Amino acid sequence: MTQTTRYASVLPKIGAERSKLISEAKIKTLSESKNLVEVAAQLRDSEYQEQISRLTAPITGRKLERAFQETLIETYLKLIKYSPEQAVRYLDLYLQRFEVENVKTLIRTTNAKLSPEQ
Repeated sequence: MTQTTRYASVLPKIGAERSKLISEAKIKTLSESKNLVEVAAQLRDSEYQEQISRLTAPITGRKLERAFQETLIETYLKLIKYSPEQAVRYLDLYLQRFEVENVKTLIRTTNAKLSPEQ
């Protein structure tokens, strides 16, 4: 089986997910936002809309970051579902790395005696 054949089922899905990335123009607009509420409002028409719609006031950087991470994880899980076994192993390792980074952040937060929101 050729590489192209092996990945034929996942390539269109990768393309579809890639098309959902925020454009450079949108990133420029977001960077000009006056506050996080404005950032969240501008992202409501993006791939992040589901997670952002669940955010409660006050909107914080941490809450937005969590919404971005949840969307990223959901995207990886979609890709894993349609990927061949060899790619699944790689994507699983990448997700484990992501999880390790989150655990490290929790440990640092605990050691610094910060609140979860900080």
